[in-house]
This record gives sequence, C-alpha cells and structure tokens, in this order.
Amino acid sequence: MKIKALIVFFILVIGLVSCTHSETDKIIFSHTDENYGDTGGLGLPVDINNQTVEIMAVTEVDELSDSLVIKELSKRTGLDINVISILPSMADRQLQLYLATNELPDIMCGGLQVNEINRLGKSGTFAPINRYITELPNFKRKFIEDYELNSLINKYTAGDGNLYFFPRADCQKEITHSFLFRKDIFEKNSLETWKTTDEFYLVLKRLKELYPDSAPYISHDGEKILDKWAPSFGFEFPGMYYSSQTGKWQYSATHPGFIKMLDYFKKLYDEELIDRDFFNDTSYIWDWKITGENGFVTYGELTALNKAFGPEADEKHFLALAPAPDGSYRVYKNDTIGIGPAVANNKNTLLSLKLLDYLSSPSGIELSTLGTVNVTYEYLENGEADYISFSKNKSVNIKEMEEKFGLFIPGLFLSVDKKSPWLKYKGEELSAVSFLNEGDYITERKSEISLKDEEREKANQLITALDLKSIQFAENYILGTGNTDYREWMEEIKKQGADELYNIYND
Repeated sequence: MKIKALIVFFILVIGLVSCTHSETDKIIFSHTDENYGDTGGLGLPVDINNQTVEIMAVTEVDELSDSLVIKELSKRTGLDINVISILPSMADRQLQLYLATNELPDIMCGGLQVNEINRLGKSGTFAPINRYITELPNFKRKFIEDYELNSLINKYTAGDGNLYFFPRADCQKEITHSFLFRKDIFEKNSLETWKTTDEFYLVLKRLKELYPDSAPYISHDGEKILDKWAPSFGFEFPGMYYSSQTGKWQYSATHPGFIKMLDYFKKLYDEELIDRDFFNDTSYIWDWKITGENGFVTYGELTALNKAFGPEADEKHFLALAPAPDGSYRVYKNDTIGIGPAVANNKNTLLSLKLLDYLSSPSGIELSTLGTVNVTYEYLENGEADYISFSKNKSVNIKEMEEKFGLFIPGLFLSVDKKSPWLKYKGEELSAVSFLNEGDYITERKSEISLKDEEREKANQLITALDLKSIQFAENYILGTGNTDYREWMEEIKKQGADELYNIYND
C-alpha cells in the first residue's frame, strides 16, 4: 500500500507560517467594535468596500440572499453576499453552462464530485485552499494542525498535492437517512414491512393492486438513488469499493451486484412500481405524491415527512430497513469529513476564502446553524438552546430552518454548533436510531487508501470518467434507452480504466 507525503508537506508549511496565540488574538476584532464571539483569529470585517460575492447553492429554497442569516453574514463580513439557488435536478446542467461561459460564481456549494473538483482545480478553475494557510486561521487550526482531520482530508487532495475545496467537518448526525413508509396505508391494508428485495417487490406489487394509479416507490434523489441501494447489493457506488470478502479494491460498477441492482430497478420500472420520473423528481413533487395516494415508500431524511404531513406526521410514517437480497442490510454512518465549497480562481478568491474561514470559526458555525440568540434561537430554563417558533418535542427539520431563517444552507454550513437542537434525536428520529442500534444494523465505511501524488492524479482522472459512464449506462439500462448491452459495456470500461484502477489500488 502506498504512503502519501502530504501530511509532511503541511507540517513543514505550518512551521514556516505559524504564529502565537497572542499574535492572532490581536486581530480578532481589528476592524469592528462589534463582538461576534470567537472568530478563531480572523479579523472582521474581511472587506470594507462591500464587494459582492456570489455563492451557488444546490437547494430548492429561493431568495436566500434576503434571509436573516445571510443578511447578518453580510453585515459581519462587510461583503454583499448574493446566493444563487440551483435546483438539485438542474445542478449538472447549470454547472456545465457556467464552465462553458467561464462565468463561475465565486463559491460553488454542491453539484460537484471531488474528482471533478480536483480536475478543474488543476486546470486553474478553482483555488488551492492550502496555499492560503496564512490568511485562514480556522482552516489552519482545524485541518492542518489537527493530525486526525489532516489525515482524513489527505485522501481528497489532487494529484498535484493541492486541496481544491474547503472541507466540512462534523456536519451530520451519525445516522440521518433510511427507508420510510406510510404506516397508515400499511396498517389500513394489513401489510408487513420487508427485509429482502423479494419481500419489497411483493409489497410494492400489492400496493399497486390496491392503488392502481400510484407508483408505490417514489424518490427525489435523482441518480443518487443508486448510491442508496448499492449497499443492499453488496458494494458502494460510485467510485472505488473495498471488498471485505476478497480484501481488494475494485471499481464499483465491475462488482456483480451492480448489474443485479440494475436488473432489479428495471423490473420495478417496467412494472410501474417505481415512479416513472424518479431520476428527475424534485422535493416539491415528492411532497405532493407522498401525502396523497400516489406513493407510499421512499428513502430520505428521518424527519423528511414531518413537513409534508405536519402535526399528523407521527401517525403517518415510520422507518424501515432498506431491502437486501439476503436480508442482511447495514446502514452506514455518516462521514466525519465532507466535501465543502470550491472557490473560483478570480479577483474575489481571497475574500471568498476568508468568508468560508469565518463560517468555519465558532462564531460562524453558530451563525450558520443556530443563528442569533433571541432572534432564531433562545436558551431554555435548563440551559439548552432551542429554535424559536418550532415544536420543542419534534426533531429539527433543517429544510424548515433553511426556509424560515437561512440556516443550514446546503454546502455552506461547514460544521454544526454543538448547542444546536438538531444534533439531538427526538420523536421519530430517536425511535428510528434506537431501532437501528438494537438490531446492530449500523456500520462504518472503509476509509480510502493513500496513494502517491501521480497515482492519485491518474486514479482521479479514471474514476471521474468512469463514474459519468456508469451513471449514464445505469439510466439507459433501467429506462431502456441508449446502450443497454451490459457485457459489451463492461468490457469497454475495463479497457477504459477499471482494470488500471484495480492495479493502482491493490499493487
């Protein structure tokens, strides 16, 4: 197994640029009399000329520039922040338009896989975050000086040794998503839940008989629905996958479970047991379908149906396990480190990075996930924080927080304040997580391996190309369009890099 030397590089940089706490403390509030709490050594405001910074966020919530949190963020940083909301179903198309016109927003939150970020970064499109260490005290402290986090972000660096996105850390609870079903519909029709894919199919068939106009299984995850189902068939998708049975890494689409998964989906699609538009449905369409008699089974956030059903949510739905051929499904824990925003290489690069560095500070984390005290949240008599105008007994739905206050904007909140009620399991979430823990259904993903810079660069190129081909083939195969010859396609991707990746990861 190859050992990467990037940590040593970062340590050397730290030795050259580090300064004492007393030095950084002097600049915390160097330009303002306002006390915004612990900014981690970053001076506020970051700009005194009210420069406009554009942020692309993949979200269905519009007009975020006028939200309470973004207005407060503009006030604190001195920047005129303009948030451009892009629907998840339109993210890929919009990104290609930006690239074709060479008019990227200053900050890109979402819509890009790490391999694509690295490819564009090396071409000069995105800024290498690690080259701005001296200007980013919070990034330096969290991701360079902290050995554990530094080790985790190493796997995301490009082949040239640079990191082209601002990392996110501890942004999720351990478990946030699983399968959900309409409990009221199941009880009304004396239906049992499932453990295996065969049982799942039979349940959908029965629902289709009872509700002929429905598509019993609905989704609003687009192509990411494949990510959710891959573990049921024994692998992870897309990208590289570590097989505990063989002790080897392989490209995910070469795993036997890939074609089994596609065959299963094609059967559901052909028999109209899954929504015909499942690759394109938005959350708004999903809301309409799940609350009527149009769809009864879905995959999503444990609190996803709270907003859709309102006060009746607890009586309407409950968690179920994803079906697996042998019934031995496992739910993966969320990762500690996540892919954060990429910053365009332009005249606003440093201002954009300082904005993100502030959002990575204790003060910025509080603003982006709690807001401001006595405006968006308050302290209860027991000393705990709670959001204003939301039920104290329900789990927090961050989509509602985003719509009402501009909190938890996807990709833009870089960590979660430890005081946030969202981190606490309540109601249906608590029941669901207890159910998963008691059944020993929770497991961790295998960490990526370290590769030499030139190997990482080559692997990233191959994975990016193969991921695009694999997703396109999956869509063609399920929908019956384009190339659907699996054997022919498999031989093609082996020649185009799957075999080479196997050698890079396992030699």
